[in-house]
Amino acid sequence: AAFSPDGVRVVTASFKTALVWDASSGKVLERLKHSDLVGSAAFSPDGLRVVTVCPKTAQVWDAGSGKAMATLENSTRVRSAAFSPDGVRVVTASFKTALVWDASSGKVLERLKHSDLVGSAAFSPD
Repeated sequence: AAFSPDGVRVVTASFKTALVWDASSGKVLERLKHSDLVGSAAFSPDGLRVVTVCPKTAQVWDAGSGKAMATLENSTRVRSAAFSPDGVRVVTASFKTALVWDASSGKVLERLKHSDLVGSAAFSPD
């Protein structure tokens, strides 16, 4: 689970669904439906989008409407995903590769190859 930057909402990940909740009332605000297990979910720095991780994809969603905005398809299992500090890019971690994506178009911008499994990846704050 992850809080929105303003602390007003929470996103949770479960089997075939990520849920956006109102943190005060516990009311479900949005249901982000998937075809497989959702391993994790996180808000963008501005709180307007959510990125979710499924076995071979990461998905960018509009946090307010629940509409899918971009699908980041991978050939191997995606282990984590995180937004850049400006929210323009997403980094995903998978087997021997971290990929940097354009969060709007879903296009790969850079491939960062490793000699072994990449369990997680993140951007530096600056």
